[in-house]
Amino acid sequence: MSNQNETTVFIDPFADWAFKRLFASEESKPILIGLLNHIFKGKKSITNIEYGKTDYPGEHAEEGGAVFDITCTDADGTKFIIEIQRGWQENYTNLTREERDMYNASMKYKWDNQNVRDYAAKKGREEGLERGREEGLEQGREQATSSMKHFQLS
Repeated sequence: MSNQNETTVFIDPFADWAFKRLFASEESKPILIGLLNHIFKGKKSITNIEYGKTDYPGEHAEEGGAVFDITCTDADGTKFIIEIQRGWQENYTNLTREERDMYNASMKYKWDNQNVRDYAAKKGREEGLERGREEGLEQGREQATSSMKHFQLS
């Protein structure tokens, strides 16, 4: 018997967190591909989707940023980004489709390059620390050997 005072809560699938929760998993890829292909009605034929870094902040606070929900690959091998826009974003929605595509692609390119630089810097620090440890151990061994020789001579 149900309680008449119970409240039912529905998830808005167009909210970014809900969309990612519902569709951003390996198990849900076939469902999302089918949904998108149905929406495109043959204009595109998506064969694969990728989830990656999805939040790309703007250069300045007033610039805003971009949220790429998924990167799609169609039957021809062409990659394109699908983004859900719910609210009015004056600086973004006034752009033509071509300008939005160029903006999205440039933001993704910029942040992909930033990720490569960040990874290279991290890897360089790790390798530098490792090399420093090895050199420090070698110097310590040399000093210990030298001290032992001095001790034995005395």
